Amino acid sequence: MARKMVTSRNIKETMTKEVLVSLSELEGDYEDFKFNFDDEKKPINEGMIDRLAVRTVVRDIISVVKRKETGTWYLPEEINDELVYEFDNTKSSFSVELYLTTKDDIGGYAIPNAFFSPTDDVIEVYLEYNPETINQQLYDLVGELNEIITHELVHLKQKYTEGLKYKDVDRGALEYYTRKHEIPAQYHGYKRLAKLTKQPFENIVRRWFDTHRKIHRLKPEEEEIVIQKILDYKP
Repeated sequence: MARKMVTSRNIKETMTKEVLVSLSELEGDYEDFKFNFDDEKKPINEGMIDRLAVRTVVRDIISVVKRKETGTWYLPEEINDELVYEFDNTKSSFSVELYLTTKDDIGGYAIPNAFFSPTDDVIEVYLEYNPETINQQLYDLVGELNEIITHELVHLKQKYTEGLKYKDVDRGALEYYTRKHEIPAQYHGYKRLAKLTKQPFENIVRRWFDTHRKIHRLKPEEEEIVIQKILDYKP
């Protein structure tokens, strides 16, 4: 799914030090960059997504953002010389292409697009940030990246376990957001963020659709249809 998003949601107040790395750690050396997930090695939905995979990709993206540079980054190759990410529960390898640009007119960061490319098993993430203020938005960025990477890794899993093909469609926003493979990806992405922020799942789902109306372009009644499908989804 192409995830076109606006500026970050302010979830810093709800993030705990046990769940997300503290700002002091984020501003330290890469070797000191640690997450304290108590269940990071437990799979979501009996192996649907490996939390360690999500955690590792988010960590690598944040380590690049901290350098405050621009350009295209190929991960994990430009982090540890490995060509692809490989984890037990993903059942397949993948890589990440990170496109970084700076914008001085945004508060902290924006992720205008992110999607999974099934032809080459690449997750592409387009990230814009203000180098002067990004440090104050790192909590928000970590949370949003957790949701995005989880979402796209569900698509990777679907490709190899369900043989799904991702065709571009132009039948309106409702058809797009209710496609068979989109509901599970949205569910697991929001579930991940709800767990990290310790907020009710429904609140996370409704907040996303409330803050991204200019992006999803759903009518109010259509928005409620999509939300209910996500809330009713049973893994």
